[in-house]
Amino acid sequence: MADISPFYLKSDDGNVYNEVRDIKGLVNALKDCPISCVIFHLRDGGNDFASWVQDALGNRLIARQLRRITLDPKNPEKTRRELIAVLR
Repeated sequence: MADISPFYLKSDDGNVYNEVRDIKGLVNALKDCPISCVIFHLRDGGNDFASWVQDALGNRLIARQLRRITLDPKNPEKTRRELIAVLR
């Protein structure tokens, strides 16, 4: 079995907050990370969470659902909850 490329959850200053290798790990990391991590990975209209789930884990269905989530700059905590809900 091939190694899964980890997802490096980073804060807006580029520092790695956590390293995860599966969806459960990502959910747990998202629960506890600074909100700046969520913002960092959804910057400029991108969605690093969806890209990793599709490319590293091969789960296109969840990736497609994640891509529908965009950062709500007025309420990034809502965005975090939406991400977690899809990943669960």
